[in-house]
Amino acid sequence: MAPSSFLTPIIYPPSHIYHIYPHHIPMTYRHKVAPMAILLPLLFLLSLTAYADGFAFIPNWGTDGLWLSAPSPDSTSQVWFRRQYHFSQRPANAHVIIATTGYAELYVNGRNASRHVLTPYRSNDDGQPISATYDVTRLINSDTVTLAIWYCPTAHSVDRQQIAVAFSGHMPDGTAFSFPSDNTWLCRLAPASLNGHGGETIDGRQNRTTWKYHNGWSPALWTACCATAPNISSTPWRQQCAAYTVNKISSYNYFDLQGDTIVYDFDKGFVGWVRVTFRDAVRGTHVWIGNDEYICNGTTDEQACAKFTLTSNRKVMVHGDRRFRPEHIVNIEAINISIKQLGGWQPFY
Repeated sequence: MAPSSFLTPIIYPPSHIYHIYPHHIPMTYRHKVAPMAILLPLLFLLSLTAYADGFAFIPNWGTDGLWLSAPSPDSTSQVWFRRQYHFSQRPANAHVIIATTGYAELYVNGRNASRHVLTPYRSNDDGQPISATYDVTRLINSDTVTLAIWYCPTAHSVDRQQIAVAFSGHMPDGTAFSFPSDNTWLCRLAPASLNGHGGETIDGRQNRTTWKYHNGWSPALWTACCATAPNISSTPWRQQCAAYTVNKISSYNYFDLQGDTIVYDFDKGFVGWVRVTFRDAVRGTHVWIGNDEYICNGTTDEQACAKFTLTSNRKVMVHGDRRFRPEHIVNIEAINISIKQLGGWQPFY
């Protein structure tokens, strides 16, 4: 299958796009090609500027793939998506493009495909489609490729067009392949959702990592996605121009124990997440960490941390239900998130 046309500006370097060889053109037509020989380099320079500013030319998105969503999307639920591909041998190279109206974290064969967090970057929670491109060659080590995506809506929006995906690349013999998203993708609700306090509610009892891998997942828990053709307003005309990245991880300065509540002071304010490590907590214990709620799974050591919401903090209040004990907390950290500008022709990964 030939690569879909909207992938071309990202997969192939610019030097492979605009080649003009006058000796290949009959003499009677060369005078007509001369203006184009001037125009195309100018268009190439314009395209570089467009990518540097975070805009991507993505023609034919609407004809190459379908938008996917959970069968009954709502404004708070996070969703897991997955699709497995089988090849005759290991692909030589591969890229994944994800367009989304929310946030989408990509895993390839169980490994996170991005060095950034909260992708794609949004300057506001407008819910407009934004695309991000990943070079996933380094994550493919066999003839089976499992793509798994953790999706979260923005600003409590209900949208039946949650993600659209294109998986493409080349085999060792140079043969190209391209797989736009279709109704063969599977999905299920993730054990996390947005809450009414600007944070997330995370059920640690169901947060297993096996859903991202080839094996160990249960097909009985999954259902077919709702696949819809895109409309003009859902065409992802923007390629993300910046990214959230972990800037610093620091410990608290001191804490105050106030009854059954612990207040942790991190000395300096930060924007990001609070990560808590529990030990020997009772399974099913509810703990509130600032704006986030976590339900413990009861393993020896477990960590609670938001994934798709950022909050401003300096002092963080932690309390729980009647089964919670302060000694269950063995570590608490501030994860400072900052914005990194992206540009040029390099794919986001």
